[in-house]
Amino acid sequence: MSTLNGFTTDSSRALPLYVLDHNGFAAWNAQQPAALQAWLKSQQFNAAPGSVALLPGTDGLAGAVLGVGDRADAYSYAHAPVRAAGRQCLEGGRRT
Repeated sequence: MSTLNGFTTDSSRALPLYVLDHNGFAAWNAQQPAALQAWLKSQQFNAAPGSVALLPGTDGLAGAVLGVGDRADAYSYAHAPVRAAGRQCLEGGRRT
């Protein structure tokens, strides 16, 4: 079976992507470590539709959180690659 462009079967470098709506953000955020809560607060992230926050880790990027309006609407996710693209890490001088 062939793999579609943009997808891979290699998950060795996969990072978590948390998809939240504004109403579910407070409960999710309350379960996160204090340092992550402070990071998201400093980014003014509240899971508003169209928002993205990259999550820091001890070795750089640890994941991302995506704010959507309607989790059942595929178009609610459309901003993810565009909003996060300019924030990708550089590895060996190339975008990863």
